[in-house]
Amino acid sequence: MKAWACPPSFARPASRACKASSSLPSAPWRPASSALRGDAANGLIGADIYFPDVEPFASNPANKRFVAKHQEMFKYAPDKFMALGATALQVWAMAANELKTLDREAIAKRIRGGQFKGTVMGDVAFEPNGQMGSRHYLFTVQGGKIAVQK
Repeated sequence: MKAWACPPSFARPASRACKASSSLPSAPWRPASSALRGDAANGLIGADIYFPDVEPFASNPANKRFVAKHQEMFKYAPDKFMALGATALQVWAMAANELKTLDREAIAKRIRGGQFKGTVMGDVAFEPNGQMGSRHYLFTVQGGKIAVQK
């Protein structure tokens, strides 16, 4: 994975964010890192699938429990990859509990094309091939904080 000391050019206004943050250590761009960039990130526009503490996730009970436990254990907020992993485990457990079996084929059949409510990432649906559908949320950075567009 390529690492940037600033957001990629397609995700930032002009070049001011990169110049203002050039002294920061190189790290992959994540929406959560906008707080580290301060005012230099203001005006940034991007899209992502998960924000641990921004709506529509902030009021989701499953996400709130997940974020609180993650903060307690690791002392930082989870990212989308952690949320996807937790959601995958949640979906598997929901299917296994509903079917009252641990049979892999039965669980896979339930997940493929199925829908599950109340996960870390909200209500989720799966394609017939088992791929979870995702929704991308457009966001901007304002005042050093992420604001998801409605």
